[in-house]
Amino acid sequence: MRKKIVKIDLNNKVYGGRVYENLAIDLLKDTFEFKRVFLIKYRIKVFNIPRILFLYIKYRFFYRGSLLLTNQTTWFAGRYSHNIVVVHHLDNSFSYGTSSFYQTFCEKALYCNRNRFARVVTVADCWRKMLEKDDFKNVTVIYNSFNPNLYRFSKKDKERFKRQYGFNDKPLIYLGNCLKKKGVVETYNSLKYIDAYFVTSGNKDVELPIPNLTLSFEEYRLLLAASDIVITMSLFKEGWNRVAHEAVLCGTPVIGSGKGGMEELLMMSEQTISTSFEDLPHHVNRILEDKPIPNSYSLMKFDLHYFKKCWKAVLL
Repeated sequence: MRKKIVKIDLNNKVYGGRVYENLAIDLLKDTFEFKRVFLIKYRIKVFNIPRILFLYIKYRFFYRGSLLLTNQTTWFAGRYSHNIVVVHHLDNSFSYGTSSFYQTFCEKALYCNRNRFARVVTVADCWRKMLEKDDFKNVTVIYNSFNPNLYRFSKKDKERFKRQYGFNDKPLIYLGNCLKKKGVVETYNSLKYIDAYFVTSGNKDVELPIPNLTLSFEEYRLLLAASDIVITMSLFKEGWNRVAHEAVLCGTPVIGSGKGGMEELLMMSEQTISTSFEDLPHHVNRILEDKPIPNSYSLMKFDLHYFKKCWKAVLL
């Protein structure tokens, strides 16, 4: 009989941290029985209040099984349950209004419940050190992991992608997701006089005079592989940085701010850390001239076998 694990999420939105968690569940669905509980089910938020209250009482005070929680559901740590929490990062610098309030509340709940967590999983060593310094016990680092085979593309594939989107005869520089907190405005303004194609992708909350592509997962990987440089100048402390990790697997050089867990990622793969936007033109011109090859070997060990093995040990 498979062990049952209830995973409690705020909603069903998919972002970097959720992709990480979904991968763990997908790899271990034959070993464990996962039940997904989403606190927000209805579009009109006030309709969710009775549901959330019922679920909170049920899992906080009466449930005796295993709970898998996240940054957003730390306050559900049960009195009698076996609680495991995934902490991706702790920084709400660029959250506003109710989102900022909720993240602050969840961080305080994380610390108030620290003695209730049988295991704390985080995604970079800087977060492990911070949590252990704050008296958290049983902290485990499980790094973001990928199937390296998905990031190998031929020169022909990359040239076809560039032709399809009109990126011909000039370097292609990917600035990441078109979000203010990702530093894309400052990055573009510091580099706009360089003769290159600049591009962003995904949902956006700022306007830039460059293409913002909506891509399938395969096309997104091709974009990373076809780019001459990937830049991830996040303004907040990243948990890790999946874009930078994937770019290195593609063999594309990365320049990043190195904030949060991203520093460990960039140092591990021997990529460029730029603490200043003013230094970006120098770094970009150097990389375009030297064409260095990233140390992708250092990240190859974080594959699906590693990820499954680590998560299985945590959940057993």
